[in-house]
Amino acid sequence: PDEAERLRQEQERHQQDQERERIAQEQERQINAAAQAAPEEAERLRLEQERAMQAAQAAMAAQQQKQPDEAERQRQEQERQEQERHRIAAEQAQQQRQPDQEAARILEERERAREQAEQQRLDDVRALDEATQAQRDSEQAALDAATEMHAQKERHAHAIQAAEDRNNLQDGDILISGRTGVNGVVNGIYARLHDKEFNGRPAFEKKRRVDKGPEAIDLGIWWNSGKWYIGMLTEIGSDAAYAFIPSQAPTPESANGDWTIWNGHTWDLDERIRAIGTGVRKLHVGEAHEDTRPPEEDYDEEEYMRNYEERMRQEEEEANRIDEEEDLRAANPDGPQAVPKSHHVPLRMRYRSTCPEGHVGCRAGNMCRKCPGECATCQNLRYAHKGVCGANDCFTCAHGYKHMASHGDGRGSCEVAESQLVAYGGAAVVVLVLVGAVVYVVGYESYYKKNLGAILNRGRGKGGLPT
Repeated sequence: PDEAERLRQEQERHQQDQERERIAQEQERQINAAAQAAPEEAERLRLEQERAMQAAQAAMAAQQQKQPDEAERQRQEQERQEQERHRIAAEQAQQQRQPDQEAARILEERERAREQAEQQRLDDVRALDEATQAQRDSEQAALDAATEMHAQKERHAHAIQAAEDRNNLQDGDILISGRTGVNGVVNGIYARLHDKEFNGRPAFEKKRRVDKGPEAIDLGIWWNSGKWYIGMLTEIGSDAAYAFIPSQAPTPESANGDWTIWNGHTWDLDERIRAIGTGVRKLHVGEAHEDTRPPEEDYDEEEYMRNYEERMRQEEEEANRIDEEEDLRAANPDGPQAVPKSHHVPLRMRYRSTCPEGHVGCRAGNMCRKCPGECATCQNLRYAHKGVCGANDCFTCAHGYKHMASHGDGRGSCEVAESQLVAYGGAAVVVLVLVGAVVYVVGYESYYKKNLGAILNRGRGKGGLPT
């Protein structure tokens, strides 16, 4: 359109130039004709020519004035057409985008619906889990209440039975009481076996109360490898038992500590188990640094571990059966209690002479075979370098040392007491003074004897008389 407008304007200018040239030629012709006419006519023609020239100039001015307005109009028209083209192109693009937008909207609605359905499903699952958990908690609470009630009944029954058994104890008998739950079969009266002893200590056999059921088993008590055992009578003298207590006591009732019992899976410390005899109970207290360890020349750690692993494998095979029995027991807590098989007791679980039985803080399983020089008793249940306790593993100190606790269980270091330092310092000063005096006296006497003649000669005056 711009090129067409330019051509049109050039064509108009060319026509205007031709018109002016024609007018000029006409005027020149008229002037030539007037030159031949009279002067008046020439003047008239000149005036007319001037008027014609003015009219032509006015027409040209008007034409030139109209040209910018036309150009502006054409520009505006072009802008309007351009805007119209843009609008049409935008409408076409919008029409083309409408299907994509519709598809996107549909996909978004579907995704929103899927998310809502998934959230609803999760809410339903959560609600179901909460309801299930609430039901389980309720069932567990009921089971715990029933179990606790049964345990209370069992403890009450055991207490009554223990009171009756205590009245029925004969001289030399041992009463085991206080155990409830798994392996409660260890409770009862044990009579002494006069024809059997193990490592210089007596053995005992349980008196049966019933002839049928899980409790109709023969149990015994014996001492071996630094511990008192309660186990099957057929395994007497071995390290397979239901319960044990590390002790060097001559009889079970004198053992100073707590019994450990096998619950079918692990060894548990049970502080309620008590061993009661017929006489006055006197707890055993070992002497520090008194070597009471049993001989270990025949002990084979590898063979023991192989046997231990084999026994663990057998017990793992019986785990399902035990779990089923426990489920039955939970369903019927007043029913008979299943008795698991006995288990091998760790041979290293015993007191050592570095921290004997009955001393403050001492426990079985001490790994220290030797204490530092300033310690009277020491203990470390986790680590001892080459069997020697560290300086901070002391429970009590030798004479002249003061104990400084640094662990929560009472262990600490031993430092020289201040009063002892003063005594040692005074003694050292006295010794130094005495030694100095002896050296001075001996040295002076030797010097005097060696130089006695010279001293006497220097002391004589004139005439040989002493001054």
